[in-house]
Amino acid sequence: MIRGAIWLGIAGLFARGLGALYRVALVRLVGAEAIGIFQMASPIFRLALHLATLGLPGPVAQMTSDARGRARRLQARRVEQTGLGLTVVATLATGAGLALLTPWIGQRLLHDERSLLAVRVLPLWLLPAAVGTVVRAIAQGRQMMADLAATQTVEQVVRVGAVMALAWMALPFGHGTVAAAIVVGSAVGELVSLLALAWRLRVGPPSWPPVPLPAASRTGGVWLLWASPLAVARRLLRLASPLLLLQLVNNLTATINAVLIPRRLQAAGLAAAEATILYGELTGMALPLLYLPMVAVWPITQVLMPDLAAQAAQERWTAVQRRLGQALGLAGAVGLASWALLAWQPARMAGLLYGEPQIAGQVRVLALSAPFAYVNHTLTAALLGLGETRTPLVTFLLASSLRLGLIHVLVARPDLTILGAAWALVADELLSALLNGRGLWRRLRRARR
Repeated sequence: MIRGAIWLGIAGLFARGLGALYRVALVRLVGAEAIGIFQMASPIFRLALHLATLGLPGPVAQMTSDARGRARRLQARRVEQTGLGLTVVATLATGAGLALLTPWIGQRLLHDERSLLAVRVLPLWLLPAAVGTVVRAIAQGRQMMADLAATQTVEQVVRVGAVMALAWMALPFGHGTVAAAIVVGSAVGELVSLLALAWRLRVGPPSWPPVPLPAASRTGGVWLLWASPLAVARRLLRLASPLLLLQLVNNLTATINAVLIPRRLQAAGLAAAEATILYGELTGMALPLLYLPMVAVWPITQVLMPDLAAQAAQERWTAVQRRLGQALGLAGAVGLASWALLAWQPARMAGLLYGEPQIAGQVRVLALSAPFAYVNHTLTAALLGLGETRTPLVTFLLASSLRLGLIHVLVARPDLTILGAAWALVADELLSALLNGRGLWRRLRRARR
C-alpha cells in the first residue's frame, strides 16, 4: 500500500503542480467568462461520462482486487473484459444521445447559446474518457500503481499542451469557441493516456474462449458464477447500480447548480454576464484552489480501496482498521493545514495564482470545508473498498438536498450572492463527512461480530 501510494503521490504532485500552473495560465489567457461557459458544460460531460461508465469503475477495481487476492486470476481477467465490454456499448449509446440532445441542452437547459459549441464537441471527449476510466480501474484493481502514475503524468502533460494551444488559437472567435477548444484539448489528453495505459496492461477487446472446467468444480456455485460473461455482467451491474445512481444524482445536482446559481445571482440583481463571471470564479478558481492540496490525499485513497477489499476478503480486520487510521489521520492533517493556509492569506494566494484577488471571500469561506472534504473523500473510498455502496448514496442525497436548498435561499440575498453558494458547499461537506463516518463505523462493527 505504501509503495503504491508513493508512486501515485509523486505523479500526483507533478500532475497537480502542472495542473495548477495550467489553470492559472488558462485563466489569465482566456478570462473568467470563457471559464464560466466551460464550467457550465462540464456537468453535462460528467453526467454523460457516468452514464457511459454505468458506475462500473469501482466494482471492477474491487472485484479484480478481491479475485486476485484469492489467487483467481481467470476470474479477475473476466471481470476486466466484461467491464470494458459493457462500457464501450454504453459509451456509444450515450454519445449518440448526447449528440441528438445538443441543441436542447445549449439553448433550453443552460440558457446560454455560447455553450452550444462546447456541448456539441463533448462526445469527442466522452469516448476516451469513459473507456480510460475503466482501464484505470483495472490498473487499480491489479495494484499497478506505477503504471497508473506514469499515464496520469502523460495525460496531464498532453492535456495542458493541447488545451493551451487550442485555446490560444480560438481566442479571436469568442468565448464559446474557446470553451469548445478546452473540451477538444482535454479529449486529446484522455486519448493519449488511454492508449498508453491499455498498451501497458495488454487490455484488449473481450474474448471468451471455451474454458474446460475442472471435474471437482463443475457443480460448484462459485466457479459457475464466473464461468459465464453474463453472470459476471450481472454481478458487476448489481454492485454498480447504487454507485451509478449516486453518480447520476451527483451530476444532476451539478447540472442544477450550473443552472440555479447564475439564475439566483440574477435574482439578487446581477446582470447575466456578471453572474456567469461569478460562477466561473467559484467553480473554476476558488474550488480548484480548495482541492489543490488533495494531491497529498488522493494517492492514499486510490490505493486504499483495493487494499481494503483484499484485506476484507481474508477477514484481516485488524489490518483494515490500522490502514483506515493511517489514511484518515493523513486526510485530517492535510485538511487542517489547508484550512489554516487558505483562511490566513486568501487574497494573496488568489492574486498570486490567478491575478484575481477579489475571489478571496469565496476562498476564505470554502477553506472551512477543507478538513471535512478531505476526510469525506477518504471515508467514501473506504466504504467502496469494503463493498458498502448504499451509505455513500444516501449520504449524497441528503447532503445535496441541503446544498441545493441553501443555494436557493442564500445566493439570491444581495448581501451574500456567490458567498451563499460557498456556504452551501461547506454545509454539504460537513454533513457528508458526519454521515459517511457513521456508516463506516457501523460497517466495521458488523464485520467484527
